[in-house]
Amino acid sequence: MKKLQKLISMKSIKSIEIRLYDPEIKINLKKDTILKKIIASIVVILSGAILFTDKIATFNLTEIYGFADEQTLVWLVSQTLSPIILCIGVMLSPYKFSYFAPIYINFIQMYWIFNPEAYQLDDALLHVYAFGFCIVVFVFIIFVVKVLNLIHNENKVLIRNIKKLTRHIAITIKGKYIKEEDAKEYTIETVKIIDSMD
Repeated sequence: MKKLQKLISMKSIKSIEIRLYDPEIKINLKKDTILKKIIASIVVILSGAILFTDKIATFNLTEIYGFADEQTLVWLVSQTLSPIILCIGVMLSPYKFSYFAPIYINFIQMYWIFNPEAYQLDDALLHVYAFGFCIVVFVFIIFVVKVLNLIHNENKVLIRNIKKLTRHIAITIKGKYIKEEDAKEYTIETVKIIDSMD
C-alpha cells in the first residue's frame, strides 16, 4: 500500500514537473503575465490621465452639488478617483515605467496649486520641470531600494553568523557542562531557540 502511495505521489510530482517545464505552457503563462502587466500599466497611466479630465472634457452637468462650477466638481471627483485607480493598477503588478505618468501629472497638478496664474498646459518649461521631477523621483526610489537591499543582505549575514556562534556555544556547553542524561533535552531546547531566530 505504501509503495502504491509513493508511486502515485511520484507520478503526480512528475506530472507537475512536466507541466512546469513544458515550453508551450510556459509561453502561455508568459503571455498571460504580459497581458496582465499591460492592462495594469494602462490602469496606472489612466490614474494619472484622469486628473486632466476637467481640462479636456465638458460634461454639461445640471447639478454641481454646491461647487463654484462644473470644472471644480470634475476636478475634485478626478482627484478622488485617481488614487483608487492607482491602487487597483498597483495590485495588478504593472510595468515600472507606467508609474511615470501619475508622477508626471501629479507634479503638474502640484505646480498649478502653488502657481495657478502661470499654469498653461502647452508651456514647454512646465513639462521640463515635470520630466525632471519624475527622473529625480525614480532615481530616489532606486537609491532607497538599493540601500534597503544592502541593509537586508547585511542583516541576513549577521543573523547567519549569530546562528553559527549560538550553535558553537551550545555544542561547547553541551560537551563541557551538561550531564549525559540531560543532553537530549538541552539539545531540543537549543534547536528551538536557534530556529526561532529566523
